[in-house]
Amino acid sequence: MEFVAIYQSAHPKAEEEAEIILSALREGGIGSVRVRVDDEPGSGVPSFVVEVEEDAVYDAQALLQTHEMAFEGLDAAAGLDFQVAFFSDKHDAEHEGMAVKSLLEANGIAAFLADSGVLPNFPCKVLVPREDAARAAVVIESAKATGPADAEEGAQADEARGEESIG
Repeated sequence: MEFVAIYQSAHPKAEEEAEIILSALREGGIGSVRVRVDDEPGSGVPSFVVEVEEDAVYDAQALLQTHEMAFEGLDAAAGLDFQVAFFSDKHDAEHEGMAVKSLLEANGIAAFLADSGVLPNFPCKVLVPREDAARAAVVIESAKATGPADAEEGAQADEARGEESIG
């Protein structure tokens, strides 16, 4: 099986960050992960690389995103073939993007936020693996067609089921 690098850095805290990422992935059930040390070309400075097996890369990225890990050198798209499933440059783009991401994940599709900034008024993209792009489009269109009223009914039904199991 081929390994894909998801983190690479040579800065002073790189070894510590690589170990944090490695631990988070292993605790999250990603067993096919390793840390490799390379020398930066021409500098003699060690570069720490976290790699996961190719078939676990989407799960690893989703796990790191849920842990909100944001280290310099952490590449959410290294070696992956993504397609944009959603784009918005509206004032609430990040909030809408997070909602779309949650919707896709609830439907079993790995999704990642891209191009969002520190402030919630920057453009936002939701990326999905290319092989899931067609299904993601159907899920998003279906959610748009049913609208917020359908989502509210679903939430109320979930609450009712929760109350029944308590009583």
